[in-house]
Amino acid sequence: MTVTTGIFGTFAGGYVLDLVGNSVRNGMLLGAGAMAAAAVVILVAFLSVSSFLVFCVVFSVGEFFLFFVQAPSNALILWSVPRESRAIAVSLGVVCQHVLGDVPGPPVMGLVQEHLTHNWRATMSLAVVFIALGSVCYGLGVGRDGAPGGVGDPRDEGQRGGGRVMHEDGDEDGDEDGGSEGRDEERARLVGNE
Repeated sequence: MTVTTGIFGTFAGGYVLDLVGNSVRNGMLLGAGAMAAAAVVILVAFLSVSSFLVFCVVFSVGEFFLFFVQAPSNALILWSVPRESRAIAVSLGVVCQHVLGDVPGPPVMGLVQEHLTHNWRATMSLAVVFIALGSVCYGLGVGRDGAPGGVGDPRDEGQRGGGRVMHEDGDEDGDEDGGSEGRDEERARLVGNE
């Protein structure tokens, strides 16, 4: 169930981001929407579904939305750092997901179950709060499109991260001769004004 929703959810997130347009704003909007949808669907699964088969189906939809966020999230990480830091940024993103989520999650939820709720449905419903918090964080990032310190919109000509921008004429840097002078001058201008 998790493998299938992971494959299809991650692919769908990337496909939809490409479809609506690659930008920080769209990545944040997709992240906020998918996390909110996941929170609602998973909450419904834990609070109101009594049949195991129906629970599996509803929970799979929630998992799909959780995995949907992966592609936009990775794109946002890549767009937020200079080109030379992208590999370490993605690596740190994965480590943080595990260190802050997968690793402490089961023991913390076990403690909540054992000492507070004594009800697995209530315990797992409390876990949905963290998913909803993720949606809020993405939502707060919507207005940060092109924030200082990152590369901003991946289509901008003046990307500080050194990413390649392909223009309609097929030229990477937008100048007539196909050279990199225009891109280098723009980068120097941006760095000099910070």
